[in-house]
Amino acid sequence: MAVEQEDYAETSARLHDLMIRQLGAKGEDFPATFRHSGRLLPRKPRQAAQRIIETGAQIGNPKLARVTDHTGLAEDAALVERHLTRLNPQARRARARANFAAGVAFQLVVIIALVIVVLRWRGLV
Repeated sequence: MAVEQEDYAETSARLHDLMIRQLGAKGEDFPATFRHSGRLLPRKPRQAAQRIIETGAQIGNPKLARVTDHTGLAEDAALVERHLTRLNPQARRARARANFAAGVAFQLVVIIALVIVVLRWRGLV
């Protein structure tokens, strides 16, 4: 069964909204949003999203649109949507803040240790 332009537009818009809401992505449409934040997706959803974008390019061509598989689009969209709906944006932001704080703390410990080593080497401590 061929993919209709309306089906693709609806799927693309739904995934675009999910990526903006769940990942904080930027972009005017789904391909632009995917380019901006596709690296945040695991491998299988990222590959499925890439296939959705390729399907969009194919349905622009009338000859390719007739042979493009509708079930493949639906399965790929379901996979990406399932992953995006499971994400918790607040938890992701909290984890990012915690990782940042841990990195800063580690750098402070290293700098303090280096200062102590230099002071001992100079005989000041």
